[in-house]
Amino acid sequence: MHHMAVEVKSTWRSMSAVVLMLLLTLSGCGGYARPNILLVLIDTARSDHLSCYGYGRETTPHLDSLAEAGARFSRAMSGSPWTLPSMATIFTGLPERAHRARLSDGTFFGVDPALPYLPELLARSGYSTAAFFNVIYMSEHFGFHRGFNHFDCQGIEEVTLSRTACATVDAFLSWLDTRDDDAPFFAAVHFFDPHATYDPPAPYDTLFADPGYSGRFDNTWRVMADMFEANSGAVVIDSAGVRNLVDLYDGELAYTDAEIGRLLASLRAGGYDGNTLVIIIGDHGEEFGEHGRFTHGHSLQAELLDVPLILSGPGVPQGMVRNGPAGSIDIAPTILAAAGLEPPAGLPGRDLLLPGEDEERILAASGLGGGEARQACVRRGDSKVIWDSDTDEAVMFDLVSDPGEREPLPPDGELLDSVLVYWATPPEGHPGAVPWSSAVTDQLRDLGYIR
Repeated sequence: MHHMAVEVKSTWRSMSAVVLMLLLTLSGCGGYARPNILLVLIDTARSDHLSCYGYGRETTPHLDSLAEAGARFSRAMSGSPWTLPSMATIFTGLPERAHRARLSDGTFFGVDPALPYLPELLARSGYSTAAFFNVIYMSEHFGFHRGFNHFDCQGIEEVTLSRTACATVDAFLSWLDTRDDDAPFFAAVHFFDPHATYDPPAPYDTLFADPGYSGRFDNTWRVMADMFEANSGAVVIDSAGVRNLVDLYDGELAYTDAEIGRLLASLRAGGYDGNTLVIIIGDHGEEFGEHGRFTHGHSLQAELLDVPLILSGPGVPQGMVRNGPAGSIDIAPTILAAAGLEPPAGLPGRDLLLPGEDEERILAASGLGGGEARQACVRRGDSKVIWDSDTDEAVMFDLVSDPGEREPLPPDGELLDSVLVYWATPPEGHPGAVPWSSAVTDQLRDLGYIR
């Protein structure tokens, strides 16, 4: 009799688990099956160089079409001006001051394994999860592998350049074609190509660039110490050099866009497009001398924080331009809501698919690269304040009259208070230092992050 009770109890638990999984599968999106979710991460993508954001060149026709079929966020802001902290914000939903993945006094810190983590939450709810990353900062060394059933980060221990957009798309499509389950998928696909060095393949290498350019600042620029020399003023990049770097960068964006177009076409051919939410976001931007420096990680100016953000798929209004504030802190809450899941308590972001826009909402950013002054900024409406903790000095910019942030103003008192409150955010993550090997150090030096 006792044995029978145990069997009934076990059977009831099994049936409950099946019912729970069925309810999870049917939740979200009006009772239909939970959507597949494709998160496309474009490294070093500044929004004002995408044609759908008004750029004078047609750099991104496929992303333009995706924006027309979905929603484009015109004022999206990254939480940090370089990859490690900005990607940690995307996957945790926490700002840099809370998750603390960063470079501090020459030591790197990854994502604390104790923090709630987007892929892990999705995997636990029944999603099939996969990552295709192309930079060391997103490797298991930094804790980005957690929750991914399939984890593919290239170039972790090799002193080699990251794989191209073409190879990245091939890897994702191979995984998609060989999946052996019917669960909805969450895939994060990262494109590193727009990152320096700017060396797009033919025909994108001459799509915008002059093939006759013969100066120093060509497709090998930023190998070794070039960036440090330019940013320190030891080397001056002339106007022809700046123009050539921009031309090559735009070529990289066009190449990446073409490969994203191939990825999306394959989803359509496979019948995935009707139930796949696609999210496109840049992790940070890139500077071409607008404030006297090049590349990224060294300031909180617009060219380093203003990133593209495009959504398309189930639940996304077609052809909508959202002008309210949005940011990388909103990606995790949006994805969790689409999957029918409650976000962890305390996340500051919002579900971007909910109607309404809060113009007074404050977005914050921090987490510069190594060797720089500690800074933070907040943006509310058309005003932005950047504060330096070392000097306790702050400046404000009117983003309507001065979108390029070239004319500093005295700071607004309320915004200054807001940036101080943000700086005092208590850490929720306490990550340990990332261990190094000589190979990792060499690769970081090749990418220009350390000397």
